[in-house]
Amino acid sequence: MKYVPYILSVLLFQSIAFASATFSNWDGQDFKVLSKDIIHGEATMEGVFQVKCLPAAALAGLLPPGLILKKTNLCEYGLHPALFFFGVQKNLRAVTKIGSIPFSQEYNESIMGIFSVTYKNTAERFFYVSQIKVDSTAAWLFAQPYGGLNKHLSMIKTEEGKQTLFSKDGKTQLALARWVNLGAVDENKLIFNFSKIEEYFADRVIAKRGSGFTCFGFKWNFQIGKMKPSQLQMKLNDEYVSHMLSGIYSDKLNLEQSPLGAFYSSNNWAMQLPQTCQ
Repeated sequence: MKYVPYILSVLLFQSIAFASATFSNWDGQDFKVLSKDIIHGEATMEGVFQVKCLPAAALAGLLPPGLILKKTNLCEYGLHPALFFFGVQKNLRAVTKIGSIPFSQEYNESIMGIFSVTYKNTAERFFYVSQIKVDSTAAWLFAQPYGGLNKHLSMIKTEEGKQTLFSKDGKTQLALARWVNLGAVDENKLIFNFSKIEEYFADRVIAKRGSGFTCFGFKWNFQIGKMKPSQLQMKLNDEYVSHMLSGIYSDKLNLEQSPLGAFYSSNNWAMQLPQTCQ
């Protein structure tokens, strides 16, 4: 039995290598059945989240050719919702019917993504991940089978209520995030405000791959009982995502005050293999 994880790992990487060699155009690649019946990814993410209204022009500039912003009712005219996450991922694994294959026990991560995007001739709304920064090589490799996830290796230090991100060589600070979790929680307000953004977390993730796009289901699995309203301050430098987002962001709103306020969560996500976006 002690060789089972090793055998599973070999089989997994052989299937990934076969898929990579067989499918050069990800427009036609679809692992829907494989993901549903054989393998998917899971982990626990813990940290601070915030959906922020940012200049639509700046966010549109981060989209690859073919994707456009789709209007929402979350932001005022000229603004559009984006997601930020600063925290840790725990127990990253590929899950199969006969067991799980661990990739990384715990690592630091920061995510920046754009809600409500679409592309021509498609009515569906998607979530586009502008970037993911991680400090684990195993976690970085895990993204490759999913095709198009924009992951970058970085040096990241996470402390209580604080995360600092540096370039891979540690010479350039990319971002600094500080947050405060509020003590008293009004659960009714938390439920009410989160419900306004919850539908956007249900959208499929879309990623650029080759000449087209690949999509996959991602279940965040937020639970109100494991969420806390927080206040977040971010200092983003030019190299974090883009110079268009450089600056200090601190509105001091929490999720009980506004659906675009910050919240702290521990949630067990599940991620499918890529599918066609049609």
